[in-house]
Amino acid sequence: MEYVTIDRIKPAEYNPRLLTEDAKVNLKGSLSELGFILPIIVNKNNETIIAGHQRSKCASEMGIKQFPCYYVHEKISIVDEVLFNQCHNGTEGEPEDCGFLNKDMEDGFYDAVPLQFFSVNGFKAVKMDTIAKLILKFGNVFCAIVVGRKVLLGNSYLAACRLLNIGCNISKISADKEEAFNKWFSKQYGVFNYDNIKKKDFIQGLAQPKRDKVEKYSCLYKLMVIPFLGAMPKTTSVLDFGCGKGLSKNWLIKEGYNNVVGLEFFNHNQIAISVSRGNSMIDNLFSYVKKNGLFDVTVCEAVINSVNCKEAANAVLDCLNIFTKIGGRIFLSGRRMEHEEYKDNQKFVSDKGFHLNYFDKDGFSGYMVRGNWFFQLFLRDSDLKKICDERGWVIEVKKHSSSYFFLQVRKTKNLPIERSESALRYEFNLSLPNEQRYNRDDEAVKVFSPFL
Repeated sequence: MEYVTIDRIKPAEYNPRLLTEDAKVNLKGSLSELGFILPIIVNKNNETIIAGHQRSKCASEMGIKQFPCYYVHEKISIVDEVLFNQCHNGTEGEPEDCGFLNKDMEDGFYDAVPLQFFSVNGFKAVKMDTIAKLILKFGNVFCAIVVGRKVLLGNSYLAACRLLNIGCNISKISADKEEAFNKWFSKQYGVFNYDNIKKKDFIQGLAQPKRDKVEKYSCLYKLMVIPFLGAMPKTTSVLDFGCGKGLSKNWLIKEGYNNVVGLEFFNHNQIAISVSRGNSMIDNLFSYVKKNGLFDVTVCEAVINSVNCKEAANAVLDCLNIFTKIGGRIFLSGRRMEHEEYKDNQKFVSDKGFHLNYFDKDGFSGYMVRGNWFFQLFLRDSDLKKICDERGWVIEVKKHSSSYFFLQVRKTKNLPIERSESALRYEFNLSLPNEQRYNRDDEAVKVFSPFL
């Protein structure tokens, strides 16, 4: 650990934490009573703060000009800088069965305290795994806070040190400060907020799970769509909204369903997006609706979790209502927030591992993919009920796997015309690479207006 002066460092532009005025007052109260007990992390190559933006900002406003700091000396990508930021700032959820320091030590900062001086108890396996990987790449730049002998902050970091068999950096404060520590560190210092980050719609095409090419069709089809269509005539019209490569759609066509349409805005091969193919699918959809009207069945698999903001989520859901006849069925799947809470409390990491997520107030997580921000929406059962109630959807079947929900609902009403037009304009004018857009929104409104 070393010290850095405020004039040498600068904040990162991407910091996703939003600090309210009340949180700022609390953070300054913590710094005033306890001091600067958690070092910030700084990228040595460009003197940019990786973690500790809000602490250093508040300290500076209080007249504190020098901060404890750990430097990352290795070349670091912006992806890893974001992960450091999220992981280090994710101080919520420390376990009740915290670790202990089994040795008397004076107050202060200590680097690489031997593991035999600690007992490791509770931790978050996903966070431990992520911290361990960052340490392997960039060195031991995290820090636990020990109050008296209790490890009250950084238990997952302590577990990562045990996993890697390395010493643990600690900030030691006296036991008589435990009440003050619990007072200040139990407060919420900022929430994740992604509103000010520039979002690229087409990046979200990578958010959908990869379809298993060995299977005839996807999970939603297997669980709900196929059983439903099995009792329906082959003339039943089906729209697969967000059909990807068209695996499930093509299977239906092979099985003799002759009124099947697929729509995918982001036809990608992990490298580039085919805008011409997207326009061709839009043309096909418009042509079908002009000739035949709305669909008996609309399928939307994993699209709702691949949106990047609340407005986008509502546009997708409202378009499902627009595309479907009154009395028709909508099949919907997406990611479950309950699974994220479950995995966060596990003391193991599966062979496939888990991604470390931090959520804003609307259930969005954000992280970097190939230098771009990538978002996913996670929904609770209570969110699903609200979604259905707002649109007059009657839930007929509801299932879930560990991580995904699956819904079959019946449409009972149209939405207000203004709201429907707004959703169509949003969906049919999504952003594309090279500052392009589809610009099919006026046409979409014209095509669907007779049915709104």
